[in-house]
Amino acid sequence: MRSLILAVLVSIATIPAIAQDSDKPAQEATEAAKAEKEYEPPPGYKTRHRGNKTIYCRKAAEIGSRFPVEKCFSEEQLEIELQRIEAVKEDLERRRRICADQSLCGSS
Repeated sequence: MRSLILAVLVSIATIPAIAQDSDKPAQEATEAAKAEKEYEPPPGYKTRHRGNKTIYCRKAAEIGSRFPVEKCFSEEQLEIELQRIEAVKEDLERRRRICADQSLCGSS
């Protein structure tokens, strides 16, 4: 009985090690697929190379200024910025729906 319990415990202890080994080839394959597929920036962004880094830039006029400012982001930063912009749009749309009726917004 003890040998059976010991065998079960040993097999349970080796499962995480086996799972980690099986994740490595899959992880390497996904990294290779990402490397093969070049990132396509959203419309309005231009791809630029600075040294060995690839960045994505966009020119836009700041509020209160007529001069355009170029903002550049890495791929990760651009994804975060796009998520932030989408959240702001959703918040604005939610507020617009709430205040569609002037009586709900407290106006006379």
